[in-house]
Amino acid sequence: MAVVQSDVRLSECLIWDLQRKYYAKKGPEAWSTGTVPMWITNHPRLAGAFAQAAVSFVLDCLRGSGHPIRAGEPIHVVELGAGTGRFGFRFLRRIEALEHVLGPLGVRFRYVLTDISKSTVKGWRKHEQLAPFFASGQLDVACWSPLDDAPLTLEVSGERLVPGSLANPLIVIANYFVDTVATDLFRVGQGALDEGRVTLKSSAEGQGKPKPADFPHLSCEYEYVAVDAAYGDELLDDLLRWYADNLDETYHVPIPIGAIRALRRLEDLAAGRMLVRLADKGALDPSKFGGEEQGTPVVHGSLSFDANFDALRRLFEADGGVSYANHPRAHLSLVALVSKLRATDLPGLSAMWADLVLRDPCEHHGVLQEIQKGKDKIKPRLFTSLLRDSAFDPHIVSKFQSRVLPNVEKAGAGAREKMRLALETAWEQHFYIGEDEDIEFLFAALFFAIGDYDRSIQLYDVSRERHGEHHVTWHNIGVISLRRDRYDEAIALFDKSLALKPDYAAAKKNRALAVKLKGAP
Repeated sequence: MAVVQSDVRLSECLIWDLQRKYYAKKGPEAWSTGTVPMWITNHPRLAGAFAQAAVSFVLDCLRGSGHPIRAGEPIHVVELGAGTGRFGFRFLRRIEALEHVLGPLGVRFRYVLTDISKSTVKGWRKHEQLAPFFASGQLDVACWSPLDDAPLTLEVSGERLVPGSLANPLIVIANYFVDTVATDLFRVGQGALDEGRVTLKSSAEGQGKPKPADFPHLSCEYEYVAVDAAYGDELLDDLLRWYADNLDETYHVPIPIGAIRALRRLEDLAAGRMLVRLADKGALDPSKFGGEEQGTPVVHGSLSFDANFDALRRLFEADGGVSYANHPRAHLSLVALVSKLRATDLPGLSAMWADLVLRDPCEHHGVLQEIQKGKDKIKPRLFTSLLRDSAFDPHIVSKFQSRVLPNVEKAGAGAREKMRLALETAWEQHFYIGEDEDIEFLFAALFFAIGDYDRSIQLYDVSRERHGEHHVTWHNIGVISLRRDRYDEAIALFDKSLALKPDYAAAKKNRALAVKLKGAP
């Protein structure tokens, strides 16, 4: 294997430049193709929980126990590496549902989607589902990263967010962010503190500098060097010394230095008045970081390393803040960090978080995984319950539509109506990002089976617009016309189906029936 780079800190490795290039080039395609995972950090339950945390924090501040709030001035919610924009869309929908409470209090949120990809930001500005939020001033965007020196300039309003410019506290959301920005690796425990120095090697064919496409061919090898004050930063060096002196075995502990620097910059922007919400893969307990595998990146189009949330929590608390976390063995680590306040200053947020720990929004993922293992048909009542329990996540339609569809038409009227209402709410949560899956067709077929033909036709039209024509689409619309006794219309629609698939038996059969009924006296 060829040596690409040697004897550098992990955070100084070339892989981080490649990471930026990957996201800048791929843009929305990184997620729409399913290459980079995103579902668990974008689902409606999590967006709802994060929105509730923001509201609880602001209400605590309005009570006078938190940071001061200036009524009528926007409270900026900045999402880092917002990617598809789906999480922000669902967050804003939940805030919109609380407008009757927040409006009279003079609380006004402005959500800011940020990303380093120009094509991603351009896509947000053109997205029809975001247009109402742009028009109302609830949403803005920026091509920006807190890891850079450039000011945060909002593209829609033209406003520049700089230290001293914010009237109100800042709320930051960072999902799958900490694990994808620069990190360092240390070997600690039993009094020892060693810094990992990385040698980057490549097995890719050809010469020249590595490219993001070479990620599967890159590997990191480490040598460890004893250090005392690794960073020359009191809080960071005290943290490392604590790990060295208090862990009774040797662990390989990542330090998320990129995220630490990003959050410090945002805290300066907020003048020390900040709530951070994080969702990521990682650990809340440093003893979970075992061997040197912690320095091996996971490749999924881009790269990621496990996030050390224990480090972030300890740093915020050492600097006079408070932190909250979900259960250490949860599917996904959820963390809230608040600058310069204590838990006693935040009774609403503290109570909300206690409830979140008991009813973790991401533990729903484990339930779904177990149900998905089955192949049996499911009843509409169970399907409707799954939708409700997921906060009406369209993902439920994607995963279970084929198993419930055969049972829909024979279900009782009450069960079908409850399912219809749940589907309508789930459809409102769907945020199109150009993915290949024709979920519009899946929704349309369910409305067809329920008997809501007008809604079914509307969604079949959306399916054709986004994914092209399909013989089953024209056939099903033809069946609707047939059931409405519009025989000429039905025959024309069956002909469209057969033009796409001449041997489609269902279309042949129903066309013949339409011809027969048309000629009947």
